[in-house]
Amino acid sequence: MVKKACKFFALDTCDRGQACTFSHEVASTPGLRPGAVPFVPPPHLTAWPISSGETHGISCRFHLLGRCNKGIDCPYEHLNKYKSTSGDLPKTQPEGVIAPPDPINVQDTKIETYPTAAPEQSPRESEVRNLRGASVTFGPGAQVHDAEFPSDYSAVQMTSLQPDCDAEAFQGFLATLGETIPLSLIRVKTMMNPPSIVAHVRIKDSTFAQRLKSRAEFRLEGSHVPEIAVSVLQVGSKSELSANRLQMNTVSCTWYKSSRTAWLHYNNIGKARAAEKFITNREFRIAGRRIQATLQIPEHHFGHHRSTITSVQLVNLDASTSQPMIERHIPGHLTPLNVVMGKDSYSASLHEAEGYVKALLNGVGPLEAWEPNSTTSATQIKAIARFQTGEHARKAVNQLSGQKVPQLGNSKLFLSPLISVKFNVPKAMYSAIRGEIDYFRSQIWDAGYVHIKVYPPVDSTQKLIALRLYGEDAKAVAKAKSAFENILAGDVAMNGDLGIWDDFFANPGGLAYLNELSHRQQGYIYSDMRKHRLSLYGSAESKKHIRSALVEKLDSLTEMTHYISLSAEDLKKALRGGFHRIVTTLGKQKASLDIRRQPQIITIIGSARDLETARKLLDQDAASDLESLALDDSMNQPDCAVCWTEAEDARRTPCGHFYCGSCFASQCSSAGEGDLPVRCFGDSGNCLQVLEIQAIKTALPSEAFEQLLEDSFATHVRTNPKSFQYCPTPDCQQIYRVSPNGVIFTCPACLTPICTTCQITSHDGITCEVYQRIGTEGNEEFRKWKQENDVKDCPVCKVPIEKSFGCNHM
Repeated sequence: MVKKACKFFALDTCDRGQACTFSHEVASTPGLRPGAVPFVPPPHLTAWPISSGETHGISCRFHLLGRCNKGIDCPYEHLNKYKSTSGDLPKTQPEGVIAPPDPINVQDTKIETYPTAAPEQSPRESEVRNLRGASVTFGPGAQVHDAEFPSDYSAVQMTSLQPDCDAEAFQGFLATLGETIPLSLIRVKTMMNPPSIVAHVRIKDSTFAQRLKSRAEFRLEGSHVPEIAVSVLQVGSKSELSANRLQMNTVSCTWYKSSRTAWLHYNNIGKARAAEKFITNREFRIAGRRIQATLQIPEHHFGHHRSTITSVQLVNLDASTSQPMIERHIPGHLTPLNVVMGKDSYSASLHEAEGYVKALLNGVGPLEAWEPNSTTSATQIKAIARFQTGEHARKAVNQLSGQKVPQLGNSKLFLSPLISVKFNVPKAMYSAIRGEIDYFRSQIWDAGYVHIKVYPPVDSTQKLIALRLYGEDAKAVAKAKSAFENILAGDVAMNGDLGIWDDFFANPGGLAYLNELSHRQQGYIYSDMRKHRLSLYGSAESKKHIRSALVEKLDSLTEMTHYISLSAEDLKKALRGGFHRIVTTLGKQKASLDIRRQPQIITIIGSARDLETARKLLDQDAASDLESLALDDSMNQPDCAVCWTEAEDARRTPCGHFYCGSCFASQCSSAGEGDLPVRCFGDSGNCLQVLEIQAIKTALPSEAFEQLLEDSFATHVRTNPKSFQYCPTPDCQQIYRVSPNGVIFTCPACLTPICTTCQITSHDGITCEVYQRIGTEGNEEFRKWKQENDVKDCPVCKVPIEKSFGCNHM
């Protein structure tokens, strides 16, 4: 039967994708009504400027809400957030412990596929971790499948847009600039104070932001909307809970206000001394400025009997100070004969002085923003200048700080870098650690004059609170940032030497339980589904009570009874090997089959993870299991592929080989030392099939699995030195991607700017070629000296190491 055409698809508004019961085929022209034209999808739905690899592992947020209208053309994953059957677990990471809302029409949603240029790992076949400044994807065998860095991306922000501007309108504007950007990468929001429309775009293209900024400014120049501002955003690294935005393109500018000098004249030296003492010994201020006094005694000439004048010089007077103002501050018994006023140190007004300083900064590099400080002191003027790049900011500090400005009476201009890091923290977490943050605020100020500012939510619906660390000393800010990230990491919930975890804590009921426990104990619990662990926040007493409650809950969960109701098809799977696999894996004491009940059921006594394992074993391919059943009938217990004895706590790999639970865990964890990918050593070591990462994750404890991933990434970096390098700062473990075009990488841990081509601290102001030419002669001599003295470079940070005694191993 021919399906009726979907009228919503023809209007580009159908949100059902492949689940739609109507036809999504474009009608041919002869069948159209008179005057109608065939539907042609818009360009942004037919030609995506990104590959499937760039969106691999990213769920389509519109699909999760049941509103994606792109169907199989959508480059993002259309995987169900929950299965339609009861008892299954969600597969996505929550922002906090509050259960997410149920998606719309999940039971009608099908998994959609689309052609790709190369096979990609599905989310079930991969694990993603944020390690050492990179977002790393691990595939089969725990090998590194992909690594992304903040430097691979660029972001841009446009402010003061038209009030009716939305994402689609902004997408059209970008198209006029030659940039085709999918709607999913565009964020348009309304700012309340002051009211304005702001748009953000972030894509995997390190040159995109600067390219778009140049095109947009050229397009807007001379237009009727000159107030639109285009800013390049610095892409920050991701933490476990949120992304932090690092900003190092800002400088603080300070210069002195115009001042003048005055002289108090006395014909009595004693009275002059008394006036000088009166001014010096007191907090003598005029117009808010502390005044300094100096006694000036004239030289005595022999033979002259005329009375001499003794002066008291007053300095640091405000330029607006007048003679009557000074006389009002002098006591009557110290009134001078007269007051002589000097000239102003410079005549430029406040606005003109700002213009001179701003021009100097623009001479170094283009400014994105200039913000004079309205709370300047009585003697100094301060302003904040933001450059387009961090390199220009560093260059301005090096060239202009301490320079005399002729237009300002040769007074000095002082510049210092202003480094800031912004964090987004869940409101519930902030409430739990607020006392800790207040104590932390006083510590970082005393240690290095680092500030922390909290931006309260503008309305009750806002789930995140923004916090910003900032200061002028990069080392102090880096130290404060590291300490603050430790606070945000929380304490891992432990039961002895083992982490507290059960898959119950990943489903909506478990999240609700954690949420209720958090409120009851005035703390916060973060459920990390990827790492299978719980992080605790709050006071020491609060965390103690939460930990005790979780241990009790875990004990009760391990003995819970679960039921798997069997359909006719499921019963066939169970009788043809599925139930045998469950008993072999979980043990006879945990699984039983009741075929007398209607419908038949499998009873599982254990945790939620045991239930999930039983479901997976039941759904395995029955045909492949027939061979293993024949093998099992001929032996009492399968032998372990590692120790060749009867397998204890037997684990069966997809290739049909058995391991002791401890042997399999030991084999997987030891592979991190370099024997990657993790392979099966069944059939006397001849199998060598790469093990799926989910099988490895299930076999290993959470801590051992995370250590395996870290070791795998370290091995990947070590074996690819032309692609990845460690930060050159000693003891810093951050990693960056090597580039051929001199891109500056700012280490997110120690905040050191690094040239990714020369692999050293940034050489601002000169090109890589010039820098390498300057150091060639000296480097050659140093290389010869290292060879003669057996000096080797550290394989991580490249610092030369001279052996003084001992063996060659380090």
